[in-house]
Amino acid sequence: MANAIEDELDKAMSAYGYEIKQSLIVDIEPDNHVKQAINEINVDASLRMPSNERAEAEKILQKKWVEGEAKAKYLSGLGIARQCQVLVDGLRDSILRLSVNAPGTTAKYKNRPIFCLGF
Repeated sequence: MANAIEDELDKAMSAYGYEIKQSLIVDIEPDNHVKQAINEINVDASLRMPSNERAEAEKILQKKWVEGEAKAKYLSGLGIARQCQVLVDGLRDSILRLSVNAPGTTAKYKNRPIFCLGF
């Protein structure tokens, strides 16, 4: 830009006997349309940034919610498994006590062991 200004000034001032060796640009004042366009670009960028940050925060919240749901389901399954184990243990103890107290009975039903199918 400085070179273009220097060339134009050199052409214009050479008619008066002046030679331009160097030009210094101190302040640039663009057209109002250019200023308005730059301001709109800056406003759009400043509005876009918070929405990107909000989207990232929502993504993190969604991930944490899914992890919490997975943990809750795991713990629920663990509780059901323990409950089933307690029921099976109680049933086994009852059958063993019954087989001890009732002669001729066994803890097997048609040669198959008793087990829990789950809930």
